[in-house]
Amino acid sequence: MVGVNIDLPCAAYTGDEPFAFISYAHLDAEAVYPEIQRLDLMGYRIWYDEGIDPGNEWPEEVASALKRSTQFIVFVTQRAIDSRNVRNEINYALKLDKPFFAIHLDETELPPGMDLQMSSIQAILKWRMNEQTYVRNLERALPRNFGQPARSSALEKTSSYDQLVDLFARTIHIEQQSRMRAADPVNWFQLDSGVKHQLLTQSRLLLSMLHVAGFNVNRAEDADPAIVFGRDILDLLARMEHDRWCRERVDDGWRHGSQRDNDKRIHPMLVPWTDMPDDMKEYDRDSVRHLPEFLLKSGYAISSIYEHPDRGTVFQFANNRMDSDGK
Repeated sequence: MVGVNIDLPCAAYTGDEPFAFISYAHLDAEAVYPEIQRLDLMGYRIWYDEGIDPGNEWPEEVASALKRSTQFIVFVTQRAIDSRNVRNEINYALKLDKPFFAIHLDETELPPGMDLQMSSIQAILKWRMNEQTYVRNLERALPRNFGQPARSSALEKTSSYDQLVDLFARTIHIEQQSRMRAADPVNWFQLDSGVKHQLLTQSRLLLSMLHVAGFNVNRAEDADPAIVFGRDILDLLARMEHDRWCRERVDDGWRHGSQRDNDKRIHPMLVPWTDMPDDMKEYDRDSVRHLPEFLLKSGYAISSIYEHPDRGTVFQFANNRMDSDGK
C-alpha cells in the first residue's frame, strides 16, 4: 500500500456530498499524510486511496471516486511525477475536466508534456512558504463546495468562536482515533450525530479550560510556533479533562465499580484524578498534549496571555455574544 510505515491521517470520505480526490505517490506518504490530515482538520471532505475496500478492483474504485469527485488535488513531487498511477489520475482528471489544484511539496521540474498540461492549473508552491503563509494561501485558493472549512477571516467575528469549536472538535476526533489506532476509522462528516454532539461539547469545555488556564486562541502569525505545554499546565488541563469525562459519564447514569461493565454502566476510572493509576493519567495528558500542533496546522495558535497580552482572541467574541444574549 504505502512506502512507509505510518498511521493513516483520517478516514476517507465515502458519502454522497461533494468531495475532493487526492492524488499522491505512495512513497510520499510521510510528507503527504500530514497534508491530508490538515485538509481534514480544515473541514474538507476528502477521498484518498487508503479508503479503498480490499474487495474492490483498485483501478475501478479509483476511477469511480475520481469521476464522482468535485475537485482534484495532486501533491506534486519527483516521486509523484515518476508514478504511473499519479500520471494516470492527472490525465483522467483533465479528461473529465475536473477543477484541478496542485500543491508542490518540493521543487520539481515537470516533464515537458506534463508541464504543458498543467501550465494553466492553479498551484501552491508549499516548499517556498512557512506554515502560516501556506495555510492562508490554501484557505484562499480552495473552494468551499467540498466541505465546511472554518475560515473565520471571511465570516462575521461573532461566529469565529463557533468555527473554532468545530475545528477543535475535529482535532479531538483525529487525536482520539490516532491514540486508539481505530481499525475502522470514521470520517468526521459521517459520524453519528450523538458522537459529534459529544465531541462539540468536549471542544467547548476544552477551550474554556484553556481560557481559565491563561491562554488565548487566535489566528496564527507567521512566526508562531506550536506552543509546548509545561508539565504543570499539562497536568492542570489533563485533570480538568478527566473531571469533564467523569461528569459526562455520571450524568449519563454511569457509576464506579472495580470491573468495567458497559451494559451496567460501571467504570473503574470514575475516581478523582489523584486516585488514577499513572498510565491513565498519562492517557489524559495525551488527550491534550498535541492540541496546539493540530490547531497550528489549521492556522490557529495558542498563546499565553502573559507573553502576548495585546493579541485579540476568539474568546472575546464568545463573551461578547453571551453578553448580547443577556446570559
